[in-house]
Amino acid sequence: MSSLKKYSYDRLITFSLFLLIFFQVNTFTWISELLLSFGIPQLRFQKLFFLYMPIAYLLVKNIRINKINFSKISIFLIFYLFHFCMEYFLHENKVASGSELELNLIWSNIILGYIGLINTPLKYQIKIINFFIIGVICIFFIVYTDLYTNINVSNISEGQLDFEGRLNSNLNLNLVCDLGCLSIILLYYLRYNFSNKSFLGVPYFILVLYFITLIFLQASRGSLLLLLPVFFAFTKKNKNNFRLILPLFAGLLFLFISNVSFNSFNLFNRISNQSFNEAEALATYDGRFLQVISSYKNFLKSPITGVGYNNAAKGYYYGITRSNFQYTQILASGGLFLFILYFFMIFRFFCSSFRILLKDEYVWLFLSFVLLYFVFRRPNPFFSIIAYLVYCRELYAKK
Repeated sequence: MSSLKKYSYDRLITFSLFLLIFFQVNTFTWISELLLSFGIPQLRFQKLFFLYMPIAYLLVKNIRINKINFSKISIFLIFYLFHFCMEYFLHENKVASGSELELNLIWSNIILGYIGLINTPLKYQIKIINFFIIGVICIFFIVYTDLYTNINVSNISEGQLDFEGRLNSNLNLNLVCDLGCLSIILLYYLRYNFSNKSFLGVPYFILVLYFITLIFLQASRGSLLLLLPVFFAFTKKNKNNFRLILPLFAGLLFLFISNVSFNSFNLFNRISNQSFNEAEALATYDGRFLQVISSYKNFLKSPITGVGYNNAAKGYYYGITRSNFQYTQILASGGLFLFILYFFMIFRFFCSSFRILLKDEYVWLFLSFVLLYFVFRRPNPFFSIIAYLVYCRELYAKK
């Protein structure tokens, strides 16, 4: 292959990865909202141009050289068919006949992204990580622009009533905070696995504070939980290096004692007011806790096959129809059968084996992120990047 063809080949792969990562991270949606604020029509057919076409190019490229890769896809197909049959035949969820089930649809997007990524050479791993972090930086920039300027991107404002002390927006800011948490883990990965001393010339601690600030503004308990594993990993690795520890702790202390834009930090208020039993949850109508209780009760009604995904949290409390706590949501949806299959799939994609988990701290961080994420959220398309990085760690372990 001539040098010109190699250059063109590399650029096409890089561009395909750029489109794919920005789509999985949801950066294009935020860019569309920003353009709309200036009267520019939103980007259309995003899934076609930014997901299907890049993946198709990456796959066709590998088919031509007989190196197509579908690692671990069999377990996903088993889960997909099992869940579909349970919902459609056992629980009579007829929605499945007209459109895909929510859980299957989410995981289809995750697996599509994963297939595209694992069909690229390993040397593109750093580019994929960089694209992810850049995409998240862009989203955070748009959020801060909306919050602190006259540009209205997604009606981001200081919340009122139930959202007092938090941010309110047309788009889900909790997911943005979660992306910031994963970016911090990836910065840690770049620093200690690849020995990169900065991210494209920007000191790591500046980006960490850039991401963490929004978590405090949004008062996101789930995102704070996601930070704990990488926080402990960093302090353990640098317990004797005060030059690295002090700037991070100084920044966190500043966030803690200052008001930023609110009179008090609602994040810590929300943590202290967390319900721990049904009586407390009913007194304040804590929806998150009631979701767990109602879905667990539905699981007890049918522990083997469950009551169906759309009925997982129904029947006990007004307005509670599903649980963001994925553990009881899956238990109530398909009982122990679906729960075991589902989390075996999680284990295969985000850990692979106990041997790697015990030896590789990065696999431990990635798996911890996913398992903690399920405490507050449903799976998200950006999981494809995490699954890909675990796949890369497997390749390293085999060398």
